[in-house]
Amino acid sequence: MEISFIIPHLEALIFASDRPLSKIELCDLLNGALAFLEDRATLDQVEAALDTIIEKYQADYYPFEVRETGGGLQFLTKKAYYKTVAQINGDKFLKRLSTAA
Repeated sequence: MEISFIIPHLEALIFASDRPLSKIELCDLLNGALAFLEDRATLDQVEAALDTIIEKYQADYYPFEVRETGGGLQFLTKKAYYKTVAQINGDKFLKRLSTAA
């Protein structure tokens, strides 16, 4: 299977997921979505496509990147845009001590 064909499907899976997805999960989900094709993606092909995706989003003009975190891959906002994103998320992601602490 062509890597250029795999890339947008992997990007869609990573983007739509509310949790990090492992490479094996991505491979299984991809093959499940493309079950009508005889040619199945291998883990090596998925890994090569993921390397391309990670490199793609490292470009300065993207405010987000694909990073390995929590045992899988996920789209995350780059650190330079923390204050911008904090405008809509507020303090809900900041850890606070309880009253008892």
